[in-house]
Amino acid sequence: MKSIRGNNPCAGMRGTVLLLLFYASTLLLAAVIAPMLFFGAKYCAEIFSGGPFQHFMGKGFCKFFDRARLIAFAILLVPFVKISGVKISRDPWFRKVSPLRALWTFIAGFVLLCALFAWFDRDIAAGAFKCAAGKVLAAPLTAKLMLGAVAIGLCEEIIFRGFALRLLLMDFKMPFAIAIGSLFFAHCHIGASAAVKISPADVTIFSGFRCLVPAAFGSGGISDLQNYANLVAFGTVLSLLLVRFGSIWYPIAYHSGAVFAIAAHRAVARTIPGYHCCGALSSSAAFAVQILLILLLSSLPINSGKR
Repeated sequence: MKSIRGNNPCAGMRGTVLLLLFYASTLLLAAVIAPMLFFGAKYCAEIFSGGPFQHFMGKGFCKFFDRARLIAFAILLVPFVKISGVKISRDPWFRKVSPLRALWTFIAGFVLLCALFAWFDRDIAAGAFKCAAGKVLAAPLTAKLMLGAVAIGLCEEIIFRGFALRLLLMDFKMPFAIAIGSLFFAHCHIGASAAVKISPADVTIFSGFRCLVPAAFGSGGISDLQNYANLVAFGTVLSLLLVRFGSIWYPIAYHSGAVFAIAAHRAVARTIPGYHCCGALSSSAAFAVQILLILLLSSLPINSGKR
């Protein structure tokens, strides 16, 4: 497993530096975008009372910052791809795969997360869960949740595996690039909301900058270690799916299936009085299962991605 920089001793740490610049730029842009999103949602909530914007306002300002960071990732991805010289459109990792294989990978991610939820929440009455599921997971909501899950899987995999991992491979051999990329993936998912509390009444056009330092250096404490470890393991599984099967569509499908399971579980949980919605990716069981997946994927041969 060699770095794509080959034997060029002058390559330096160009890929890593570009990745750090990319991340710093997204934070700065998110600090500007977040208040705009917040005041836009506030204005719409006042006009369309009782609509979805009321739900957004109840999430707190730091949730707007997290969403703004995703928007900033998308905006800055194209210019940084051009600067880096990474040819995403010609990259063998972006080759097409059979729709059936992608579907099976999506189902695998969905079923695995559902199984973890079922195990972790096995004390919930099956009848109540089945009744709630029948009401909540109707066709329109299911389609909405699935569309959102696919969008998240597609965007995040292009950013973290298609771009960030390629940059790291300029400087590191494959195992180290995957490890660092997974740490970066987990860090970006922890967010700033755990450390920064900004009430709606206190939001100004400068509030986004109050989230910069916690977001850049991490906001998690001891309580976040389990969640962070699971996110690192999840990112490693996604990277290994790409490396072992040679196409980014495998981690996209698996990621989308997992997010769909999480979204469906939360939708069902909200309909059951007194139900505590626990996170499958915060449990020790999830970490153990993902370690087994990592060991399994690590034992498979590498697909070079060539047609």
